[in-house]
Amino acid sequence: MKRMRSVLILLLIMATAGALMAQAPFTEERREQLESLRIWKMTEFMKLSPEQSTLFFPKLRAFEESLREDQDQQRVLMRKVHSRLENPQEEFTQAEVDQLIRDLMKMEKQILDKRQTFMHSLENDLSPDQQARFIIFESQFKHRLMRMMHSPQNGGPAPRNRRRQP
Repeated sequence: MKRMRSVLILLLIMATAGALMAQAPFTEERREQLESLRIWKMTEFMKLSPEQSTLFFPKLRAFEESLREDQDQQRVLMRKVHSRLENPQEEFTQAEVDQLIRDLMKMEKQILDKRQTFMHSLENDLSPDQQARFIIFESQFKHRLMRMMHSPQNGGPAPRNRRRQP
């Protein structure tokens, strides 16, 4: 019974991965599939028990939603700055740039503080090894996702020759 369940899960993951490669980037369906794949791979890589999963993933979702809100605020601010730069009649004063820097640094600090609080909150739910695995997983998953999205199969540029020409 367990073996059958494992085979079905594996087939589902393989079908999801195949569908991910075939779809255009950034569709809502693709985001959901990527999130499912991410959660499955994260659970496996971090070696989460079912009990740990029920504690960890809601906490992770809340944290990521909070980060998205902060990042949206940053994007809004940057769009305003960009829009103003496009208008040749409006030049920035030094005071405005100083305020912009303060606002951006405040937002960055807020994001870092939230990240630190979240990471420390994991001490209650995950072992030190699992916490370290989470850090590694996040970095590797994002890197692999970017590589996949920018691959020639997905419309990205062809890989460059890394050797320097004399």
